[in-house]
Amino acid sequence: MEVFILASILVVLAFELALNAITREETEVASSGIELVVMLSVLVINILVTNW
Repeated sequence: MEVFILASILVVLAFELALNAITREETEVASSGIELVVMLSVLVINILVTNW
């Protein structure tokens, strides 16, 4: 049963990815310094937890 649920989710994801690839809208990525700090902090925490 769990495999069927996972397969269904993956099919929906594949469908969404295909639609987004076809309709491809131009969007600008807005980023600032705080997003970079948060991203690097999460990366460091993940590396530390992995090595712990």
